[in-house]
Amino acid sequence: IGGGCGGNLEDLDLSHTPDSGFTQTPNVCRITDEGLEELARKCPKLKRVGLRCCDSVTDEGVRALAAHCKCLEDLDLSRCKSVTDEGVIAVVKGCAIERLILNSAGRDEVPESDGTEEGSAEYGITDECLVQMRNSVASTLRELDMSWCRGITDEGLGTLTDVAGSLRKLTLR
Repeated sequence: IGGGCGGNLEDLDLSHTPDSGFTQTPNVCRITDEGLEELARKCPKLKRVGLRCCDSVTDEGVRALAAHCKCLEDLDLSRCKSVTDEGVIAVVKGCAIERLILNSAGRDEVPESDGTEEGSAEYGITDECLVQMRNSVASTLRELDMSWCRGITDEGLGTLTDVAGSLRKLTLR
């Protein structure tokens, strides 16, 4: 893709659509961080990238997009379980993001409990990325979907929404 686009590609959707139940072997997103970095280097004019359900993409691949695709304004990381605050922060610091979809992104790990003490959950997407959004893209962000990102709080959302004058659509579930 990168070699054939001549560096002019602006819209790329590599999203994996979960198995509909009609096949025995579900489709698997085969893009790796290395492949994503190669695409980002060869296609620096990318404005819109869809990586929905690409579990093999980590913060490393997302950082490569942010480093090489400064025109990136629309990124869908829905259900990318290996992406955390670190990748999101790289994107919001490096690009003028207008649309960011993080629906069910990041890991949600709740340790098993024997019932005697409270375990602390670990979340991939937390208020930390909202604070950085406030500092970096509050003036450009038009749409944000953080549905099922269980590591965010009302306070974290308020940090962003208090100053995000361009925000027109916020989706939470």
